[in-house]
Amino acid sequence: MSESGSESPADKEYAVRLGAHLRQVRKQRGLSLQDVERMTGGAFKASVLGAYERGDRSISIPRLAGLAECYGVTLEELLPPEEETPVPPPATFPGRGGVTIDIAALESSLDSDAQIIERYINRIRLERGSSEERTITIRRDDIRVIGAFLDMAEEDLLRRLQELAVVALGGEAGSESGRIGGGLERDAESTPANSGL
Repeated sequence: MSESGSESPADKEYAVRLGAHLRQVRKQRGLSLQDVERMTGGAFKASVLGAYERGDRSISIPRLAGLAECYGVTLEELLPPEEETPVPPPATFPGRGGVTIDIAALESSLDSDAQIIERYINRIRLERGSSEERTITIRRDDIRVIGAFLDMAEEDLLRRLQELAVVALGGEAGSESGRIGGGLERDAESTPANSGL
């Protein structure tokens, strides 16, 4: 949120677009939020930069210029392109069942985030013995682990999955068959979240 605490819907929309672009530029440079905090000697705290990237907080022009200097880009390069499509509304976790992922769409993506997600999903498929399935439903804990790998909050990862177009449509995430392992119980020691990935 801005210092004044009152943003118009257009200002909020732009803050979200700007934040998404800031995240993209940071990720393209292979930097985590903590890396930026270290590089700037604490001038950009990880939590504050994360708030800028989520559009929760507006960034001033002088601070944006400092961030551009840190990333080695011009101020204009940190601004989102005009033709950028609007950011979808915040994603929410669809009930307790999970999120169904389209394996073919995930495998065909060349995006670096998709490749990290694919490695994790392949580990789950291997543990379940479901390597021939074309979709897989992952649970909330898996979303949290993947989010940690990608330095993203749960809702940001869900939005990213939507952007990558890998969320399978028509999956019965809340049904028994759509749950982890098709309703089969897995013991905690064999879950990817605890396997030391």
